[in-house]
Amino acid sequence: MKVLILAIGNLLLSDEGVGIHVLHALERDYRFPDGVILLDGGTSGLDLLIPIEEAQHLILIDAVDVGAPPGTLSRLDGSEIPRLFQNKLSPHQVSLLDVLAAATLMGVVPRTMTLFGIQPAVFDIGMTLSPGLASRLPELTGEIIAELARLGWPAIPRDKTCLKEIGERHGDPDFLSTHPVLPIDWTPLNQGKIRENNDASYL
Repeated sequence: MKVLILAIGNLLLSDEGVGIHVLHALERDYRFPDGVILLDGGTSGLDLLIPIEEAQHLILIDAVDVGAPPGTLSRLDGSEIPRLFQNKLSPHQVSLLDVLAAATLMGVVPRTMTLFGIQPAVFDIGMTLSPGLASRLPELTGEIIAELARLGWPAIPRDKTCLKEIGERHGDPDFLSTHPVLPIDWTPLNQGKIRENNDASYL
């Protein structure tokens, strides 16, 4: 595994689950090359150590409280991540901090670590994001896609033909209508670059 995209959070606590919502959007709207793994870490603990130690690059997605207005996007790199979690912790971030500490002690920390966060607004019971966060998902997803391209692992936007094929494989004729495609001009990737990497290994 070259790149691990790890979403953490509690999907049952509204904005606390924003990382999982972003992961679902990535899976729905993009195809990824071999070597890029998308993982729903939920509120898992030390069982995340194995996939993390196998990754050269770790991209984390989570709700992050930096004291900013709701919906504010943030990015942290390397040692900035555990420093943030030491001060502003949710239960799943305590577990992740333990995992990163264990990886450090074992000498298996990924070469690069980047956290893409968004300031939450509410933590009420429910699986729906607050409007302020929901409206920022395309931008947050775009930041992650741009980071993959920077690392040399560009993703390819799924087209409607691809989504139709997915629906047929899963026996869901309404898949296309319930999984809208994000507009191509929304992605930060150069379209020429996308075409160059549009080969069978991404299917």
